[in-house]
Amino acid sequence: MGHPFFSVKIYVTPASVRPRPSFSSPRFVYHGIFNHDKHPIDFCMKEDTRWKLFVGIGLVTLSLAMFTAHYLIFHDEHHLFIFFVGDIAFIPIEVLIVTLIIDQMLESREKQRRMEKLNMVIGTFFSTIGTPLLAQLTRADTTIDQVKTAARYQQRVEQCDVQGGEEMPR
Repeated sequence: MGHPFFSVKIYVTPASVRPRPSFSSPRFVYHGIFNHDKHPIDFCMKEDTRWKLFVGIGLVTLSLAMFTAHYLIFHDEHHLFIFFVGDIAFIPIEVLIVTLIIDQMLESREKQRRMEKLNMVIGTFFSTIGTPLLAQLTRADTTIDQVKTAARYQQRVEQCDVQGGEEMPR
């Protein structure tokens, strides 16, 4: 049904067609919005947006309460205003830190997790289908001997590089 303060329905029906709702009517929605069957357009907040809005409102309310408590305890508007302006002046630096540094860290961690999942999928593919499929394709390939020769040569070059850089004969 949705939260009573965040569920809005707009109906595109003429007023003369709409039935008059009553409390016993099944079309009556208890938060004061009438649910008609004719072309509803539903504007409900996403769950992801809703909690962010509540946290934002809560933090602003907490900040106002702390400023009010500070004023009631010390009765000093001058320092309160100076601290407020200082906090406002620091907001661009906070935005810079959050958006550039923390966001980049989270993005790289997410990319690493995606790559791990992709490697698991590739590993599963080759363990079940890929290796037999490659075996069948190599039997049908007419130039497989050249590929094998090039692969063996590349493997020997890599071994020589690891062992000390000796010159490889061709």
